[in-house]
Amino acid sequence: MKLLKYILVIIVLFCVSCDEQDNTPIQYLTTVLGGCNNERNYNEETDAIIISVTDNNIHVFVRKNYTCGAPFETQCKVTNDTIFMYIIDACEDILECYERCICYYTFDFVFNLGKLNQNYKIVFIDPRKEIPEILEVNNFQNKVSIHGRESVILNPGFEAKAGSLVRISTGEQAHVHTN
Repeated sequence: MKLLKYILVIIVLFCVSCDEQDNTPIQYLTTVLGGCNNERNYNEETDAIIISVTDNNIHVFVRKNYTCGAPFETQCKVTNDTIFMYIIDACEDILECYERCICYYTFDFVFNLGKLNQNYKIVFIDPRKEIPEILEVNNFQNKVSIHGRESVILNPGFEAKAGSLVRISTGEQAHVHTN
């Protein structure tokens, strides 16, 4: 009987600790700029948003083809129940910033792993346009699988039927599904 009580106490403590970990809010850690942010990369890739979980962190990896020479800044703000990730073209003088080519930029927003029931919105700000471009609005729980597999969002013009197989630029294959 004592053994049964002991096992029951351990199970209750384990469940309470799991609930506390799941309720920890996701917190922004950093953004790592890559691609043309560091060096010229003229190899165009498909614009995409890739969300993955590694080493107790959530990575929101944004791939974007954009005008060469753009100086980028990123910001992350939490408002109510939504995490806003901003990618901002900080060019003040169009004639001094931009070149006549398209470059491949990457932005890796890194967060601690907390409760996944958190909304997010990725916003791209181009100073040449009046209205910011909304790259994605979603919930982490919809995009991150419990097995740590990546979810990939391809550019809006990409079409594929649910259940079909697509090849990602890394050479990997993925099955298309709807949320």
